[in-house]
Amino acid sequence: MKKNILQTGVMVALCFLMTTNGAVAQPRPFNDEAEVMQLLMSRCKRDYEYIAELVNAAKQIKRLYDIPVQVTLGVVILESNGTQSLLAKEANNLIGATCSFDWEDKPVFYKDHDGMVTCFRVYPRPADSVFGFADFIMSPDRPWYEDARNCNWDATCWIDGLSEYATDKQWPKKVKDTIANYHLDVFDE
Repeated sequence: MKKNILQTGVMVALCFLMTTNGAVAQPRPFNDEAEVMQLLMSRCKRDYEYIAELVNAAKQIKRLYDIPVQVTLGVVILESNGTQSLLAKEANNLIGATCSFDWEDKPVFYKDHDGMVTCFRVYPRPADSVFGFADFIMSPDRPWYEDARNCNWDATCWIDGLSEYATDKQWPKKVKDTIANYHLDVFDE
């Protein structure tokens, strides 16, 4: 009986190799923005209006600053745990922006990763957080983002240039993985 099971397994494997030429089946690519919007709604557990607001903000940022949509959305999704973080839900703060010398609006205080109580920005709408992110990195008061600001529409260059923003050495890889997992490159085609 073991011999029959082994023979059957070998036959199935050979049939698979013959019919696929050894290629491993790949997930169907998402070809258009509507499909990716549906994916984002499902994974982020948000309605169409919420996701559309974020995508439209990222597109406006691309027109203003040449930051690829995929980079902006990748950072937003990563930093907000798919828009489900406490800051995203309670403060519309999708990137974990802290209060800084130029923040004059409403703050909220939470413990950060290190257990320190930190002042975080509160935004009226989620899109305001996205614009806040762009304004923050484009400010000449923050010269450490100069490499990113010289990237034009090159997503990899932007991510690498923004790595100064991260305390996690794996941050650039995580952003790139988020872009790939959510098929965010569709928004820059």
